[in-house]
Amino acid sequence: MSVVVPVYNPGRHIRHLVASLKAQTLRDDEFEVVFVDDGSTDGTGRWLALQALRHSNFTYRRIRNSGWPGRPRNVGTRVARGEYVVYADNDDVIPPSGLQDMYDYGTRHGSDVVIGRELGKGRVVSKEVFRESVPDARLGADPVLGILTPHKMYRRQFLADHGLAFREGVFRLEDHLFNIEAFFAARRISIYADQPCYVWTKRKDPDGAQNASYNPWVAATYYGTSMDAVLAVVEDKAAGDPELRDRLLAHWYDTKMLMRLTDKRFVTYDEERRSEMYAAIRDLTLRRVPPSVDRQLPTRVRIRSALLRHDRFEDLLPLATAELGQGADITTTAVRLAGDVVEVDIEMRFRYADGSDVTFRRNGDRVVHVPPVELDPAVVTPDVLDVTDDIDRARFDLLVKERDAPEDYFAPVRGTVSLEPSGDEGLLRLVARGTGTIDPALMAAGRPAHGTIDVNARLWVAGWSLIRRVPAPAGTTPGADLSASDGAKAYATDKGNLSIEVPASR
Repeated sequence: MSVVVPVYNPGRHIRHLVASLKAQTLRDDEFEVVFVDDGSTDGTGRWLALQALRHSNFTYRRIRNSGWPGRPRNVGTRVARGEYVVYADNDDVIPPSGLQDMYDYGTRHGSDVVIGRELGKGRVVSKEVFRESVPDARLGADPVLGILTPHKMYRRQFLADHGLAFREGVFRLEDHLFNIEAFFAARRISIYADQPCYVWTKRKDPDGAQNASYNPWVAATYYGTSMDAVLAVVEDKAAGDPELRDRLLAHWYDTKMLMRLTDKRFVTYDEERRSEMYAAIRDLTLRRVPPSVDRQLPTRVRIRSALLRHDRFEDLLPLATAELGQGADITTTAVRLAGDVVEVDIEMRFRYADGSDVTFRRNGDRVVHVPPVELDPAVVTPDVLDVTDDIDRARFDLLVKERDAPEDYFAPVRGTVSLEPSGDEGLLRLVARGTGTIDPALMAAGRPAHGTIDVNARLWVAGWSLIRRVPAPAGTTPGADLSASDGAKAYATDKGNLSIEVPASR
């Protein structure tokens, strides 16, 4: 196996990556590391050259600055000799068994691409991607688009056979472009979710690492060049399958385009930048995203699409402002423990920042969302607002983790998502109720957990998605045992949350 690392002025943070590579469970003769220095000016090159002299499986190359990770990754791929190639950024960390686990899984299943479980440290990583391992994941059916970083394992001969390489020069989303081309070409894509394989890190200190020369974010270039290139690949490769094309286009239209017209940044940008972003997104939408894609969108996002397509820029800011700070109320009604297995009954509902309910209304035998601001009914029609199918697809989960561990895991919830009256005028609110089962012995793909386990609840409905800490039942004294056995105990933390203590010997 080969690990290819593009390097540019990482400062001291590259030492974290190098330390993690030295700690791999693979022997040194089973993997190599190729560092390609994109013209660093902070002394990193000298340090890496010394590391390469000291470690027989380390190789150091220096190239003229290209301004982005694409070229150094390509140079590293040409130098690499391993059966598989993993791309790592110069300030991240690979857990001790990360390379071994991906290699074993990939060789077992004959994979061209392995999406190893990735954790975010200061970064948001989709949890849905790693709900479970999928040996033969299908583009458009399984969540392979949920994380498009290059921190995956690719069969080197597969890359060569299909001429796959990163776009060189300053080009944002080069990893998205590389991955979508790889996914279309791959005979088998595998998702490995059992154990963490990579930690994607965001640095906050002044000596923060970079894996590319700094370039300002420009909406016209980001959407008009980079995103356009990604969507063009989808349009070309899925031309014969309009349904697949629309499902794939919907991913980027939702997460990289419409969500930019929804989040806090859109509200806080000045008018010039907000207008620039809107214009770039709308132009790309009209060129690359057919209206049929809207059927693949959840309701909350579909509303933005209707406003965008009808050029209602003036409505987007009030809507985003009204939804800013949207949250969820969560209550715990009971906690039970049998042996080390904990059952918790919880209830969750969406609300706005002022505490009012996110509301809905019946429309014949369908259910529609009632937006928090007035929108033109000729543009935002009942079809746009329809949440009936989204409610049927709602997901209600527990996420549990050992307190000192970076990763969390899904725990099953048996429950329902229903509509109940919300005040007068026939309005309804959405309420999720369920019983979650937490078995420490089965938390991490069968690896028993111990120590303190913290519990979060996640509710996804119609494009609204929130994760909240599960509280102890109302009125519980902090520190009080809620339920206990000879082994585990459930208790209320000092902040009134639910945690579970499992002895290490269990």
